[in-house]
Amino acid sequence: MKAEKNKVEVVVVVVVVVVVVVVVVVVVVRAVAVVTVVVAVVAFSGLTVDWDDFSNRSTSLSTSLEL
Repeated sequence: MKAEKNKVEVVVVVVVVVVVVVVVVVVVVRAVAVVTVVVAVVAFSGLTVDWDDFSNRSTSLSTSLEL
């Protein structure tokens, strides 16, 4: 009985470790994916931000504040 109990404990520990590893890997992969997407978005749209539109908005905001 003791040997069987030890086997069960080992199996439980292995399952828990595997689940934890899988969860960590999934979280890391998602984080990396999110960071990659954010970096890609910033790289592509960030460098080509419509600065005229942005300055127009800030200008209109400042003029409306002056009024």
